[in-house]
Amino acid sequence: CCEKKCRLMLDTLNKNSILSECEERLAVLADILQLKGDVQNIFNSERKNEVSFDTLKNIFNILNELRRGKSVTRKKLTAGLIQNDEVDKKVQEFASEKLTFHLRQLEKPFKSLYDEGNKWKRTAESFFYTLNTFGNTAVSIKGPNLSTKCQMIDISRIDNLIEKHECAQYCFPSYSQQLLTIKDDVSIWVKGLDDIIAPPNSSFCPFKCLSDLHSWRERRPKGLLMHPPRHLVESWIELLDWYKELLNLFKTQRRDLEHVPENSPEMAHFASSSNDSIDSMILRGRYLIKEPTIEFFLKSLANNSFEEGMNCTKTSGKPISLSKFTAQGGKLLQALMQYDKSLKMMGVVASCRMILWGKSAISFTRRLCDTDKQVSLVEAKGLLGAFESMSDSEEDNSIYCRIHK
Repeated sequence: CCEKKCRLMLDTLNKNSILSECEERLAVLADILQLKGDVQNIFNSERKNEVSFDTLKNIFNILNELRRGKSVTRKKLTAGLIQNDEVDKKVQEFASEKLTFHLRQLEKPFKSLYDEGNKWKRTAESFFYTLNTFGNTAVSIKGPNLSTKCQMIDISRIDNLIEKHECAQYCFPSYSQQLLTIKDDVSIWVKGLDDIIAPPNSSFCPFKCLSDLHSWRERRPKGLLMHPPRHLVESWIELLDWYKELLNLFKTQRRDLEHVPENSPEMAHFASSSNDSIDSMILRGRYLIKEPTIEFFLKSLANNSFEEGMNCTKTSGKPISLSKFTAQGGKLLQALMQYDKSLKMMGVVASCRMILWGKSAISFTRRLCDTDKQVSLVEAKGLLGAFESMSDSEEDNSIYCRIHK
């Protein structure tokens, strides 16, 4: 209402050919009252994300101009006139006084809102620049160049920025949509990874899983720290590589022994010798095959040492740690063990058990023949019982059952 009265008075004064200081003050006051109404509308609105940041920025710039006595309406009135410094000073003092009076309860919260939105904008732009630097293909907005060194961004910071925007009065439509695209890209990748590890509509195949993990790893959203972390995915690939290599080694050895007579020296020698490659791989997977029945085999080896009696001089890599197989990794390990169990005596775990049993039995017989070392009947019964439990539960015509029988 007050703004309209000011505009009507200005229209009346504009009919005069002389521009007075009072008319200039009235022009500034009209713009101040209009600004007050715009700010009130922002804070009176109960809807979130209704006001674009461009609107806030425009109001913020107008506010700063009015503090200097500059206004859009006054500029139109004085267009083409010579500037009067004395009048400018008086109008500026008048504008400052009226702004303090009319916006005394609005100016501070408005500036806080603007600063908050500006900070959100700078954070989002720094994220876009960083992700672009790392080569993230989901980002189409290029943020301003940063002088600081770029570091990877935790996906939780993206989530927090999205959540903060949803609760704010200001809105950045293109920026918020870009952040949602980044988040969706991560969700799609994580879901795809989960489907690889635990296929929803098909049986698990470790070789397909390994191939898919290799290709899916390359599609990981770049520049982001997220779960599962990169090193965990690498450990899953390492597990499947280990399994595939060891399974192939066993297949090769079975093929080489298919035509060896059961009672020949070569067949008898296999149980204690296996080969350097297999022993090396078994040592790497020691924690994977260390089940209750395996504990007995380990203890029956000389000096209770796992490495004792193994042919290899060193392992082909660090032992695979089970600590990395939780959550999604736990699903992978469980699926792999179930697949291996379905292979029965052709599986990796069963084959490792038989080799360890053979080495334990050889160690026992050597100590039995050595008068300086003691053996117990309990150990002998344990070895026999362990073998019977394995051979009874597996296929009797397995090459490993033939070897140890």
